[in-house]
Amino acid sequence: MNRPRSARGRVAQSGSAFFLAAACAALAALLSLSSCATSAERRALADSWAELGNSWAEKGDWAKASAAWSRSLSIDAGQGVAAANLARAYVEAGRYDDALKALEPVLARDPGNAGLLSIKAFALAKLGRASEAISLYGRVVELRAADRVSIFNLGLLLEECGRYEEAYGRYAAVLALVPGDPAASLRAASALIALGRAEDAMEPLDAYAGGLAAGDTGQLAVAALWEAAGLYARGMDSLSAYLAKNASDGKAWFALARLRLKAGTMGAEALDALTRAKASGFKDGAAARALAELPGISLSQEMRELLQSLSQ
Repeated sequence: MNRPRSARGRVAQSGSAFFLAAACAALAALLSLSSCATSAERRALADSWAELGNSWAEKGDWAKASAAWSRSLSIDAGQGVAAANLARAYVEAGRYDDALKALEPVLARDPGNAGLLSIKAFALAKLGRASEAISLYGRVVELRAADRVSIFNLGLLLEECGRYEEAYGRYAAVLALVPGDPAASLRAASALIALGRAEDAMEPLDAYAGGLAAGDTGQLAVAALWEAAGLYARGMDSLSAYLAKNASDGKAWFALARLRLKAGTMGAEALDALTRAKASGFKDGAAARALAELPGISLSQEMRELLQSLSQ
């Protein structure tokens, strides 16, 4: 699955930034409250724990931050800042079920909170619950039409589910908000190619490739899409540019050999690329067998022997 953009972001805070020492002092004062504290006092105590969690997060101590946010929620389950930040921390730790649990009570009180809904959608996507995540991201986008991260993530999920036309629409929406956005350009091209619209894919793919530095691994993704579109010459150009800076990448040499064979008129060049792939230590039995069995290509005996050696 394509990876959604991370939910990581600047820690949400209520009011201005808090310094750790000040937060600790405020907390110490509030801890003197009795168990019979009024609801207002309990909310103040929950706020103090949330603020302390924010301070620990700014220090990079996520364990202490999470503990403080959890304490805040144990006092006031509707403490939105603590719930959002704790859920984000759980997401970053890969604890997606825990993130959903942290969000449940606060979303029950504030079901239209787009920020919290986007975190929930991200967690659902990571848990493989794509249909639920798609529905939830759709709701987020309705609430927050300029939320390009949620729009992009929705596009990824739609593309993953084979809903390429809808996915392309989402990527186009991101590009309308941020013209030339690299990730959206790449995925838009991917969706268009899947729809059989290779010519339309050229503009966003060229835009993405144009922003890459020499030797950037992004050129491998570009080459793969050109190959999928049947535009082998363009794919070879991307791989050649990449290999000019990464001559020891055997996988890239193998991909170049495959493209040269598909082009049909570059047998000697394909043999050279296979030789370089082997010299670089590349071994992939499945890929070698797939290439050997590819219909419509012509393999010399030397190429067959090379492919056999890449399977051992």
